[in-house]
Amino acid sequence: MTRRLRRFIYAGAIAMAGLAAGTPILFAHDFFLVPGALSFSSGKDMEILAQSSSRFPTSAGAIAFARIARAVMIDTKGSTPLTDMSHRGTSLVIRSRPAGNGQRIVAVDLVSRSARQTPAELLRWLALEGAADAARHIESGTALQGLDSVTRTDIKHAKTIIDVGRGGARTFSRSSAQTIEFIPLSDPSALRAGDTLRARLEYKGAPLPAISIHASVPAPEDTTQKGEPDLELVSDRAGVVAVPVRKTGLWLVRTIHVVEASRGSWETHWASLVFRAGR
Repeated sequence: MTRRLRRFIYAGAIAMAGLAAGTPILFAHDFFLVPGALSFSSGKDMEILAQSSSRFPTSAGAIAFARIARAVMIDTKGSTPLTDMSHRGTSLVIRSRPAGNGQRIVAVDLVSRSARQTPAELLRWLALEGAADAARHIESGTALQGLDSVTRTDIKHAKTIIDVGRGGARTFSRSSAQTIEFIPLSDPSALRAGDTLRARLEYKGAPLPAISIHASVPAPEDTTQKGEPDLELVSDRAGVVAVPVRKTGLWLVRTIHVVEASRGSWETHWASLVFRAGR
């Protein structure tokens, strides 16, 4: 069963339970960045779409400007703030005009959001969002015992890798200084169908092992068709995940790391990486 289908089934069941109890259930969308072109020309406008959705690469609603905590472009010389933003339909459009050939990383962080839930709602929400292993771990312990409600704070980070012109310095392995991020160990643009992308998942600069990770390709535009099933992966002891690249084109890799910040307070740290395999 794909993650998208699980979300649909769970959403219906949880919504009905919430209505019966008179309690609203809050759902979250994945946050990811989608390059507006295969590659960009030096000195020409570049567009990146900041999307919020459960269906890659579409967006269910435009992200408000006030929700952007940080947006930067990273090259070998450092990072440059990105401030030219507008809305187009359900997308937040980020523009820049990079000069000089070479690879760039675009990284965007959102302002955190918090919600109150019952312990049971938290566990169901985690399962819905693809963090069922975290839900099982929490449920098996004592952290929720004696609590009527908990606070859940969602902290989302997204990055993508783009190419400007031909050749130039490669930046795929540079850190974006996000709290949680995927760092590729090889150049995604050099991948071909049948290759494997290895990427290290880091949290606060340290490798993050044994975390569930999902990899997706774009869903068909025809909503009556089913998308390809997500790849469900796990990072190894060094925090490295191996993504089998079944075909060239856009890929989304994403995860949620759940942290107990204090008694009754939980943080969910979201990370996504969009890359294009091949050129």
